Amino acid sequence: VFLVRCSGSMLDDTIDAAAARLEDSDEKKREAPKWRRTIQALEWMLANLPPETRFQILFFNEETFPVLPNRGDEWYATNDRKTMTEIITRLNEVVPKGGANMERAFTAVRFLPRLPDSIVLVTDGLPTRSDSLPMEGDVDEGHRIRFFEIAQKQLPPRIPVSTILFPTLTGDPGAPGLYWELANATRGALVSPSRSWPDT
Repeated sequence: VFLVRCSGSMLDDTIDAAAARLEDSDEKKREAPKWRRTIQALEWMLANLPPETRFQILFFNEETFPVLPNRGDEWYATNDRKTMTEIITRLNEVVPKGGANMERAFTAVRFLPRLPDSIVLVTDGLPTRSDSLPMEGDVDEGHRIRFFEIAQKQLPPRIPVSTILFPTLTGDPGAPGLYWELANATRGALVSPSRSWPDT
């Protein structure tokens, strides 16, 4: 399962720049360089999956939703050209917005009809929302760490979680360490890609 963050922070690398882009049209938000890089990275990973691999993609902001509406219970194959065309089209329609509720995303994985063999989490920092600890407005790093700890408890057991961590915003200095601990605890990995990936 690919879990892809699509909150407003995915619009740019700094808090101020991401906030400025919140006023853009949906079309401009979809073309924001950081978000384009995220989609390109996801497309690259899909293109490099072994033919026998089955996958699902869930996006999360304040809600969690499958890449193809009404097909969230399915597992896709890269050799299914019709479905892959639908997925690629849909990837380019998603608009980053709102906060990031990772607790809800991990819970969605737990309740899939069939649990995945692994989770690939694509994010740029710690969660900013939690169902168990609801808060409105801006939250400080301490709260985001707590949201992360709460979310972890919703993960199904014995499933490796590998995180692709894009540049974190200035308010999340603890994010790399926490995702490293998550990787170690689940036998996953942590990757902080260079700015040129996946182009090189």
